[in-house]
Amino acid sequence: MSPKAKTFVSDIKPWKTEWRVHVKAVHSWKQQSEFGGESLEMILADETGAKIHASCKHGFLAKVQRDLPINEWRVIVTFNVSPARGHYRTTAHAYRIAITNDTSIASSDVKIETPFLSLASFTSLMYDRCRS
Repeated sequence: MSPKAKTFVSDIKPWKTEWRVHVKAVHSWKQQSEFGGESLEMILADETGAKIHASCKHGFLAKVQRDLPINEWRVIVTFNVSPARGHYRTTAHAYRIAITNDTSIASSDVKIETPFLSLASFTSLMYDRCRS
């Protein structure tokens, strides 16, 4: 992959770590678990609107909060990709990103103002719950 080549979120797979994506964080929250301790969880969107769940462990929280602010476009290079599993799934993407010590975050030239955040309506959630 050339140094300036980029990948869309929908094309990310776990078979390598040298991906280069232009994304913006559309939502973030801190999470505490017995297993992993405190982490920062995020929903990232690319310029096509495709979304992926991303997280970072406690040791990288300050760096990621500073370098990857909500609604600002950034280029993220070198991160781990694993299947999206667990009790909840925050996006339709089959995989999720883990930001590591090797991850680089820089400014992006993408300037799309679309919020890309679409939440399920309460009515649809209740309907799904009643059907199961």
